[in-house]
Amino acid sequence: MGERTEEDRTAGTPTDPASIDTPDLKAAAGRRPTSTFSGFGLDLPGHFAARHPAIAALLLVVVIVVSSLAIPKLHFDDNLQRVFASRAETSESLTSGRNVVVLAESDHPFTAADFSAMRDFSLELQLLDRAEFVLSPFSMRFSTADADHPGEAVFPFDIKDADIAARLAAYRASDPDIRPLISADMKSALIFVALDGSMKRGALRAKLDDIRALSKEFTKTGLAYELTGVDAIAFDIAGAIKSDLIRLNGAGCVIAIILAFLIFGTIRTTLVVVAPALVGAGVSLALFVAFGFPVTVLSNVVPILVLVLGIADSIHLTMHYLVETEGTRRERLTQTISDVGPACALTALTTAIGFGAIGATSNVPLRELAILGAAGVMASFMVVLVGFTLIAPFCKPPAENKRSLLMRAPVPAFFERWALGRSRLVIALAVVVMAGGLYSVSRTEMWFPLFQNMPETSDVRLANDRIEKAFGGYFRLWIDLDVSGDNALETKKGWARMKHLVESVETAAPDYSVLSVVTAARWLGEPDRAPTEEELAKLDATQRAQLLSPDGNTAHVIVFVPEPMRDHTSLRLQDAITEAAKAAGAERVYGFPAVLRHNALPMIRQLAEGLMGACIVAVIVVAAAFRWPMLAPALLFPNVLPLVLAAAALHVVNNGQVNPTAVLALTVAFGIAVDDSIHFANRYRLERSIGLDVDEALRVAIGQTGRVMIITTVLIAAGVMVTLTSAFSTVRLFGIMLILTFFVALVADLLLLPAILRLKWFRRPKWFAET
Repeated sequence: MGERTEEDRTAGTPTDPASIDTPDLKAAAGRRPTSTFSGFGLDLPGHFAARHPAIAALLLVVVIVVSSLAIPKLHFDDNLQRVFASRAETSESLTSGRNVVVLAESDHPFTAADFSAMRDFSLELQLLDRAEFVLSPFSMRFSTADADHPGEAVFPFDIKDADIAARLAAYRASDPDIRPLISADMKSALIFVALDGSMKRGALRAKLDDIRALSKEFTKTGLAYELTGVDAIAFDIAGAIKSDLIRLNGAGCVIAIILAFLIFGTIRTTLVVVAPALVGAGVSLALFVAFGFPVTVLSNVVPILVLVLGIADSIHLTMHYLVETEGTRRERLTQTISDVGPACALTALTTAIGFGAIGATSNVPLRELAILGAAGVMASFMVVLVGFTLIAPFCKPPAENKRSLLMRAPVPAFFERWALGRSRLVIALAVVVMAGGLYSVSRTEMWFPLFQNMPETSDVRLANDRIEKAFGGYFRLWIDLDVSGDNALETKKGWARMKHLVESVETAAPDYSVLSVVTAARWLGEPDRAPTEEELAKLDATQRAQLLSPDGNTAHVIVFVPEPMRDHTSLRLQDAITEAAKAAGAERVYGFPAVLRHNALPMIRQLAEGLMGACIVAVIVVAAAFRWPMLAPALLFPNVLPLVLAAAALHVVNNGQVNPTAVLALTVAFGIAVDDSIHFANRYRLERSIGLDVDEALRVAIGQTGRVMIITTVLIAAGVMVTLTSAFSTVRLFGIMLILTFFVALVADLLLLPAILRLKWFRRPKWFAET
């Protein structure tokens, strides 16, 4: 392989890609003109650190110290409704306090001794401080109109001498409107504990711990108890988030260090690559505290993403510093910051745009994620650029024969051969693949169940599964009816409206438990009239508040349902309940199940709109930075295609369901994937600026920048791969979507992008050329 001659260069004679790193080209690189490529001033901290290293080092130490002091103050989100709710009026009514659900279980049908122990446990729960009331199997009573047991408790005082099975069978037969709190096989039972709704989160967590401690004491009797409910689920998720944060970031650091060492082969260079990125990840964690945001299931991945992106920038800078420059250390450093700094700044900016697009939703945790992601990426870039500038001079460029295998490995010739030799065919095939991908995406379904946000091994999640199988559900769907004025329950018209509403709901979902004043009237044996004040006064004040508002102008109907997107049947039934209630005159249908049903899907649409906006804004920003208008459409196709194919892959990786996590991953992935396009376009620009023709410049970009693109893609994917160990299926899906997008984007950048740049329409106009 001979060196290229000046005639080769000016004539654009094709050369072998193995010869692109010749001394002639390096000499030409040293004569490159001042770049007109703009990093919007974001690369200036690197130049400042090069000129004033002492001041820059002092500022960096301050950042490290402040971040180290902030990280221990991290707190984790334990408010489940924040994950789904976007409007305050859809939050769950707390008229009955905070409900804790206790599932009691046995591996055999309950015996009289089991029931006695369970009743003792229920009594102890009632005695807990700030427990408003306890609803248990021992609260169940026969209707006052029952022929055999009028008004009697289903469980008599002396359980041992009673035929409990016969009494339960009689209760089910005589009062089908009130579902018993014991399963049909008598192996599980439910106990509801209503706690004071004014308790703060810390006090509530402590109270749940008290209930757990009490349940462990009674486990000795042979029964097993497990807590669940909205708040119990939230605290369970918060604990898993903390474990995930430690595991993901710890594993990510180890993987990053190992891969960096494999790439560069020396400990010193590995530290140059990894150390600034680790500091950047620490800064991103400190931003949680600075903004006052809790760590959530999804924002948990921000630090590991910041880490791998910081390492990717470090690799681009270090490879250029060690391989692509000549002269003194200061000259090489200045050249690296000038050539690669703006590109790294632009990649940080486009990634921040991707994160920022997430803020298009009205969901508070997603807005927090948008702020944390964008700020974390930009702060990490500044830290990495300054850190690299300060410590890179301690590295020596390795001799050609001492470079690691990865530093010397050529890019497969397939990319150059197809991108430059069959460019139109490549574009045509890409169009066909895009069309197929879009059709596949159109066949996906928007879906976002609650259980996907819970750790898969969680005891609470497993308890929820068993409750739904045995009892149907325990989430309360609230239905309000105006019973004031002419519609008062005491009037014939008002009571008829109330009965019609309840009967409509019961018809829509015959297998779900429904509680209302109509239920109380049936229990009193007077279903054709409203209970009197004296009759209602027999109820506990908190129990009465579940049925009527304090002023008596609103009647509440409570339906115990499973989470709506547990499956399609549950979704259909909740929709049927809502439609039937509204048709019967209900003012509103609300509660946590309504939040789950109605807020998740608009969230997906808002995220999708944000994704489209991010794609357009990002390529426009890149084109403006390069001062190359047609670069925007040239970048759009190669970077949207990976998103479409990754979304189409949901048929394989997520049962064809699109949830907020999937769209969120695609949005973040676009901001990251476009980074390679920026570095490729930047190298192409640099080679064109020294006089190479289009094909020759593309060969150099594929051969040199392509190698770094492959390395950084593998490194980022390896770092993100730690998400596959998460306890949350949503986090694992997030990682899978990112990895799929990254690798498809790499192929598109090395194959489709150069094929597009060869087209006459997309070439940089002479009046924009650098001279």
